[in-house]
Amino acid sequence: GFSRPIGDDFLWPRCLPYDRGRKPDFDDDAPRWREAGDAAAETLRNFPAADLDSVVLIAGPGFGKSTLVQAIAARLASEGLLPAIVRIPELADAGSGIAEFLADQVN
Repeated sequence: GFSRPIGDDFLWPRCLPYDRGRKPDFDDDAPRWREAGDAAAETLRNFPAADLDSVVLIAGPGFGKSTLVQAIAARLASEGLLPAIVRIPELADAGSGIAEFLADQVN
């Protein structure tokens, strides 16, 4: 494989707003894209934002979940923030809260 820095040419994925009142049906996720159209989809280029503060990524191996997290972290770092990437299994194994986990990892 090869790697290069994430820049302006990164293809930011789009997401649809989650309707909490809608009965979950994972079989119809693909048709929802056709029904919703481009107007309802939001890009993750500016995530996190006031109107988009949480995202659930569901995809199989190799679909770019880790690359997306790295791209978001790189963009936030370029804006002067200090992002922390936390792997959920490691956090769960630590048996502590997020603040304690981060303090243990840094120290």
